[in-house]
Amino acid sequence: MSEKYTNKKLIYLINEVNESRREWLLKKFEFAAGRIKRGVNYKVWKDGFHPVNLSDSKMVMQKLDYIHHNPVEERIVDEPAEYVYSSARDYEGRPGQIALKMLV
Repeated sequence: MSEKYTNKKLIYLINEVNESRREWLLKKFEFAAGRIKRGVNYKVWKDGFHPVNLSDSKMVMQKLDYIHHNPVEERIVDEPAEYVYSSARDYEGRPGQIALKMLV
């Protein structure tokens, strides 16, 4: 899925669904688009792609731990496995929203 496709799809959905933050979101995306010279109305994603080579299992687990702790850092939950959409649940033997193959 391309950045352009998801950008358009998100803007479409924000306009179609009953989104309470519609005006705020569109103003933010419009402001971001105004800072570039590509002639787009809304900019959702940041520019740049910086791949990281996950060369060993230690690095994979480090990145996975970082991802699992994002909801904790944002104070959505107190523990990673409490976030219903997190694979951290699976690592604790609790059912998550998506069945996944364990890395360890």
